[in-house]
Amino acid sequence: MRSLILIPALLTGCFSLEGTWLGPCVLTDGDGNQVVVDVVADVEQDVYGELSGDGSFAFEFNGELVQVTDVVLAGERSKISGATNVIDVAMTMEGHADGYLWKLNIDGELDYPDIEGDCSIGTWMGEIDIER
Repeated sequence: MRSLILIPALLTGCFSLEGTWLGPCVLTDGDGNQVVVDVVADVEQDVYGELSGDGSFAFEFNGELVQVTDVVLAGERSKISGATNVIDVAMTMEGHADGYLWKLNIDGELDYPDIEGDCSIGTWMGEIDIER
């Protein structure tokens, strides 16, 4: 029975992503312009590494502020095989603003206290650096 209790603790331990993550995702749009997306992700994690939660993201598009709220977050975190303390993070945040569905994809690595990596909205691609 003790081993059953220890397994979830070991799986979530110091590699838990739970908490509020904040920071920019810096994208390049189709015209080569820089788009800075302000990201707020409230992340929950189960014992298997599945991520869920909510949050928001906002950015300027065609001279107007787009605020994507009531965002649903889903994803997973996993240890990269053979690597010591390298945690891969994949998350999708999607929600509606101004009648459109907006989807922010995050694919990075936990470099505590940051998640650093790639981000995208549609064909816009860039880099993200968020911290807890």
